[in-house]
Amino acid sequence: MKKTEESLRRLKKGKKAGFSLFGSGSAPGDDGKDEERIRHQMVLDVKAFGKDAIALGVDVEECQEFVQLEESVRAAWIEEPQS
Repeated sequence: MKKTEESLRRLKKGKKAGFSLFGSGSAPGDDGKDEERIRHQMVLDVKAFGKDAIALGVDVEECQEFVQLEESVRAAWIEEPQS
């Protein structure tokens, strides 16, 4: 999760850069789509992680850390307006 958040920060920092001799490598409207894809992938990763934990016999509903992880990913997903 921390690595993904760091990637999002770098992505936002990169799109703030003004002039680039070689261009940004993406269309002007793609920045929001990239962030949306990353956030969606985070949700999918946490779901897969939960399924793996359940398969190993972990009660994810009783695991406070997993519940917090799931809530934070969903909050990040809901925060950004989806288009």
